[in-house]
Amino acid sequence: MTEELPTRPRRSADRPSARSRTGAVVAPGVALNPTALALWELCDGSTSIEEMVSAVAELFALPTGQARRDVETALLQMLETGAIR
Repeated sequence: MTEELPTRPRRSADRPSARSRTGAVVAPGVALNPTALALWELCDGSTSIEEMVSAVAELFALPTGQARRDVETALLQMLETGAIR
């Protein structure tokens, strides 16, 4: 069963992170590309999912519905791996 997303996701403090030019590893076996890394960095506990969707839609010139699906999919994967809470 898929977990429900928090309205203001926060990076997990107990997860190590290491950055490189091509992305980051935020947990053992969890590598993020630069786009997913940017989204993960928005998981500061104060940025809402709606704000993330708006930013992604504007940055990539996507329809809001597509941006929402992309953001929610990425956040669900991060939640399931423990990269965010």
